[in-house]
Amino acid sequence: MRDRRFYPEIFLVSMAAILLEIGYTRVFSYKLLYYFTYLIIGICVLGLGAGGVFVVILPRLRRASLERLVPVCCGLASAAVLIGYFVIANTQLNAFLLSHSAAEVRKLTLICSLLYAPFLLVGIIVTRILSSDPGHVNKLYGADLLGAALGCAVCVPLLYMLTPPGTVWFSGLVLAVASLPLAIRHNRGALLISVPVGIALLVGVLMPTSLPDPIPDSDKTMSPQRREDLQVLFSSWSPVFRIDMTDYPALFGRTHIINHDGMIGSTLQRFDGDLKALGRFETDQRQRYQLHSCDDSVHDRRFQDDAVDRRWRVRAGHHRVEANP
Repeated sequence: MRDRRFYPEIFLVSMAAILLEIGYTRVFSYKLLYYFTYLIIGICVLGLGAGGVFVVILPRLRRASLERLVPVCCGLASAAVLIGYFVIANTQLNAFLLSHSAAEVRKLTLICSLLYAPFLLVGIIVTRILSSDPGHVNKLYGADLLGAALGCAVCVPLLYMLTPPGTVWFSGLVLAVASLPLAIRHNRGALLISVPVGIALLVGVLMPTSLPDPIPDSDKTMSPQRREDLQVLFSSWSPVFRIDMTDYPALFGRTHIINHDGMIGSTLQRFDGDLKALGRFETDQRQRYQLHSCDDSVHDRRFQDDAVDRRWRVRAGHHRVEANP
């Protein structure tokens, strides 16, 4: 057994899995709600574990030559990342309708299946490589851990430079690259998947701002249903928030709204240096946002709470920025 052959492959697929997981946690914080990031973590663990289960229960996977299996699985995983992102980004899932809408449940099932597929294939690859040579499993596992560690180390810079969608595509590109050495030598048929998919992923990585934006939940401020009257002045991804600044003149006069992960987070208002113009902040602003029924939006309730106890930094000639305490 030429055990060294699979060090690069297990290193790369482990790094790709970590980058894919972390990239999607940011995408779903914007697309849905931040606690849906736990869904991503759970699906990642489920897919990796299920890969090992399939290797155990399916003799064909155990008998397949690693030289042929690894490039095929890597190529399919990269394709799953490419196709999955397009579908996930363009499918609007509404979290607050899941309890009583069969259509939303079907969309959630589709999204979870697309998230699950690449992690399942990575789980098959890692299980087969680790079980291929028990005498050197410590070295193989070390390469696996080093790949995951590198993924953790570079994920924050990548989220800054490539955006979270770009990081998702970069993880797919890593999977495509991992398939090439073995595909060239042992399974040229796998190149029919890896090469075109890898080229498409490379284009997306080089032009991350051209990737389709995830469509947020319909209850979010940045959803297509609620942003019709808003002019987007600025948008930017970061490892912490997706920031969108919108113009909303109807609120307190000339005001910009800063949306955090697609929801109202704070406001930016022009200040001309006249302290008398700040008199409205001496009273409780909650009276402007009274709830009229139990069906009012969750975001109205959140905005109502955020309007209390505001702290303002005021300097003449500058804007003032609301900082949530």
